[in-house]
Amino acid sequence: LARRSIYHNLKKINDWLILNDIEAIKIKRNKGIYLLSSKRKAIKRALTLRTTNIPFVFTPMERVKIIMLSIILSNKKLTINDLENITQVSRNTIINDLKNVEKAFDEYDLKLEVDSKKGYIIKGDVIKKRTVFFLNFYYLIEYYRRGIIKLDNINIIDSIYIRLLNIELALNTDFVRGVIFSISVYFAHILNGEEEISFNEIEKEEIMKTEVFEMVRDTFTEYKLNDQIYLSLHLLGSRLQSSNSLALDNNDEAFAIAENLVKEFMRISYIDFDNVEEIVRGLYYHLSTSIYRYRYGIQLANPLLDDIKREYEYIFEITKKACEYLRATLKVPIPESEVGYITLHFGGAIRSKNKEMSILVVCPNGLSISNMLKWEIKSLVPFVHHIECISLNEYDLNHNFDLVVSTVDINDDNHKILSVQPILTEDNRYQILKRCIKSVGKCYLDLNDILHIAGKYIKNDSFEMFKSDLLRYLSGGDEHNFLNKNESILHFLNSDAINICKVKVDYKAAIGLSCNYLLGEGMIEYRYIESIISNSEKMNHYMFLTPEVYLAHAKSEDGAVKLGVTLTLFKQPVEFTTSKQAKIIIALSTPDEKQHLKILGEIMKIFSCNECIENIIACNSKTEILRIIQKQLQEYS
Repeated sequence: LARRSIYHNLKKINDWLILNDIEAIKIKRNKGIYLLSSKRKAIKRALTLRTTNIPFVFTPMERVKIIMLSIILSNKKLTINDLENITQVSRNTIINDLKNVEKAFDEYDLKLEVDSKKGYIIKGDVIKKRTVFFLNFYYLIEYYRRGIIKLDNINIIDSIYIRLLNIELALNTDFVRGVIFSISVYFAHILNGEEEISFNEIEKEEIMKTEVFEMVRDTFTEYKLNDQIYLSLHLLGSRLQSSNSLALDNNDEAFAIAENLVKEFMRISYIDFDNVEEIVRGLYYHLSTSIYRYRYGIQLANPLLDDIKREYEYIFEITKKACEYLRATLKVPIPESEVGYITLHFGGAIRSKNKEMSILVVCPNGLSISNMLKWEIKSLVPFVHHIECISLNEYDLNHNFDLVVSTVDINDDNHKILSVQPILTEDNRYQILKRCIKSVGKCYLDLNDILHIAGKYIKNDSFEMFKSDLLRYLSGGDEHNFLNKNESILHFLNSDAINICKVKVDYKAAIGLSCNYLLGEGMIEYRYIESIISNSEKMNHYMFLTPEVYLAHAKSEDGAVKLGVTLTLFKQPVEFTTSKQAKIIIALSTPDEKQHLKILGEIMKIFSCNECIENIIACNSKTEILRIIQKQLQEYS
């Protein structure tokens, strides 16, 4: 974060401390920020209080989620005045927030309406209502837990909560963090007669055969059969020790979706995976569970999401684009939490292309457990080259494995060791996947940071010489290859790489014009342009990012020499077919399968915004175009 953001957050913390009669945090020059032990205890006490007499300022995004949840959960007439009291903002602010609430519900094909007797209500599919609830409740759960936002039916919620805890105890399992409270709140609400979800007979049989359903049926006798089935399904999907418990054998639909999703990612990213079958199999293993949850509005939060978005930022953006196929196929929104999980699969596959990886499994629980762990790790991380199972007595401190996965504590300070349960929990699985990606992904330093530091001490011509020598040293003589792993699209889009064409041209001339700068700078050979034209004749619809933006590219072996990108704005739309016309053509040269990922991720960010596209189309100068691109990237950073 920026320094000013830190100071702003500290001010908010101090405001909260003062409201709770606690002395503000001290900041001492050359000493830092510190808390006395007595103050720490006071803060802990204040955080556990269930009280609503302290004014609380919600962010605009939080207000939108609160309003959505309030409307879904309300069993009485809900008015603007009620929403004012809940969010502690003015009537005008609520009216503006309701516009954003309406847009948010629209994404799920739900309609916000005002009824003279019931106030604000939601019309639409009951599964999608539940999807909206569980996706948004997770982010506000602590506000509800601490009573900052009041809940009706608190006695019923507590009763449901205790019964669910007893089921968790009886199953000797753990549910995903926060899920029991979320279910308790929602099931207290549906006791008042919300419409039921219907299941087909095959799905009913699958669920009713489970031990979980038997417990739910015996524990929640006041609920109808379909509600009992739904609750069982939710609990099955939330068990940490059996994330594959919903996976149906021979799920042809999940396999076909996994196969097509991998193809879609390869099409968008311009990466040809060598081990496509293994990637599809790993993704199928995940989707065979997830698809079942999607259909019934069961959404789980992703505790690794922030880490994934930070560490694999550009792969995440490309995956998000690829997941539009999932949304269109399943006809349900794909939340970022799910995009994050899928990003880990593709990220691991990308970063493993040039390195083999080995894993050692240490397990004293017998051959069957060892083999089960070995199979599950192989399914989870298909790019692993070798997995070996041993007992604790056979463990050698001087092993050469990239990662040790152990079900027992090992007296070894080696950071390569990861402790797991004999039956892998959901967290275990994703920690394994994350460790594997990091192990195969140590491919480069953050060169921009190094140069930024050096720039403080080396000036003018000396700095350019230092930069050139450093690049040459780190890249083994290939300065270009190393540099471009971290360069932003802004490094390439100088005034010469941006063009505005005001005359009408056909698509072949438009592609040639868009690639002209790349050709002149030696970034591509002429055959690269010919290949793009040939591709556009066969599958131009695949090269449109949006109805107005065309991404011109070809395979690296077709004449890509160096990484490069250009943007050409056509004031007269370029007709590729009668129904496909481009106003913006981006030409991208990709000499290998990794260098372009950051640029491609930034392209996805820039052109995922319709307003940004419209603003670029309206531009009359290169400077204006560049300014809009810079602004869009800054908003994402």
